[in-house]
Amino acid sequence: MRHLVLLITFMVYPVLFVHGLTVGVFDIKGDVGSEGGRLADLAQAEIQQDKSLTIRDRLAIKNIITQQEKCAAGFRECPELSGAIKTLDMYVTGEAITLAAQKQIVLRAVKTGDQTIAALAVGSADSLEKSMAEAAAGLAKKIAAQKNTDKGSGERWKLAVQPVRAANAAAQKLTELAGLDSMLLHALAKRASFDLIETKTDDIVEAEKMLSLSGMAPGALAPAGSDYTHFVTATIQVADEARILAYQVVSKKTGTAIISDIIEWTVGQDPQAALDKIAEYTENDIMKVLGKLEISGCDPGDAVITFEFKDASRAAESIICKSPLLIEDIPAGEYTLIFKHEERNTLTKSVTIKPVETLKLGKIALPDIDMSLFQQASSAESSGKFAEANGLYAQFYTKYPKHRMASYAMYREGYVTQLRLKRVADGRKILENVIARKPDAEIRSEAYVGMALGYRAEGDGEKSNAIFRMLTDQYAGTTAAEFARDCLEGKCSL
Repeated sequence: MRHLVLLITFMVYPVLFVHGLTVGVFDIKGDVGSEGGRLADLAQAEIQQDKSLTIRDRLAIKNIITQQEKCAAGFRECPELSGAIKTLDMYVTGEAITLAAQKQIVLRAVKTGDQTIAALAVGSADSLEKSMAEAAAGLAKKIAAQKNTDKGSGERWKLAVQPVRAANAAAQKLTELAGLDSMLLHALAKRASFDLIETKTDDIVEAEKMLSLSGMAPGALAPAGSDYTHFVTATIQVADEARILAYQVVSKKTGTAIISDIIEWTVGQDPQAALDKIAEYTENDIMKVLGKLEISGCDPGDAVITFEFKDASRAAESIICKSPLLIEDIPAGEYTLIFKHEERNTLTKSVTIKPVETLKLGKIALPDIDMSLFQQASSAESSGKFAEANGLYAQFYTKYPKHRMASYAMYREGYVTQLRLKRVADGRKILENVIARKPDAEIRSEAYVGMALGYRAEGDGEKSNAIFRMLTDQYAGTTAAEFARDCLEGKCSL
């Protein structure tokens, strides 16, 4: 009975096994000579001391691939490896940088799911080994704490950093050149406004995808990569003792530089302090200068918005009003929005963008087209002012070319030109253009009537009657067909 009670107790209160994050360490790059693999082993050994983490050995994949190649060649029997390899939750990568007498190592732990840099640590000492021990120990603690952290915020920028480029020959010789982007990532990681995205590890990403697709690693690993909204690009120039770094923060969506600046330091100064300043300035500009505009939709849905910027040197931007529409990275100030559509009247709105805030305009409905031009043209035609009428008709269909009445206005212009102004050939060309526009049957048939009357005015009854017969056959039920039938019976009247 006692054993039965224990069994029931075990079933009611099951033991929960908590699995730690699976982490893989890859070769260290940068100023390491041939020591990249050995430094990665040092990092792996240091991180492995945290028992809450599961480490996938750095060489495990290489050994398994070698084994698979041998058995595929028939040298040995192939074992079943499906699901045998741990899918990585994170991978560790990094660079070594030489700064004067110091060796600095920047390590990054990257989430495989979205390439977000989850943790970053720096070690700095007089040897690579000491620097690695410091960086790896710090990184291990940060990785272990990741299960209790949030998954990022939609309000933070997803920011990537491109490698810093040398702007002159002297800059190409800088020992720290290859690591400046890693140092800038370290500076940006201290700021709360950014989720940093890894972009330098395509080789690792592709290898992990291959393992997942082959079934050797369980789970659906598909690292997104490059899922960032903005990126930092920079060049460095050496001028005697000065180091001059010109940088921009660029919107990936628009390609527009949101922030541009230059920062300097001298050969005796630590570049990390200057890069920390860049991170500070970038965050301050985002929080103090930039706002957003949100429009839930437009009516019509394919209206075009022209955004006239406060800065006259920045060209106006035109975009389709998709639903919803979010325009980001707008410097605070007053702007003009112009909403246009060929079948509606233009709508102009003045807006004020405030720093950090999102201005929400809701749904924008463009007003119906102003028919006053068409009405003035009809009135002029009725009053016998035919030249004036034609001018107004032309203005209307030129201004609103997609409106249904644009084709009708062009038809009236052709009709008046043929039969009122007695320029039959010119009027016929206008009516042919009306038909080529493929308007609805009522307007198209009216244009054919105009052409038939033009031929009749020229004395060509055969062509005129052929058009009338076509109208009675193909456009039965229209006003034009009834008029054509009367004309064929000799009762034609303008």
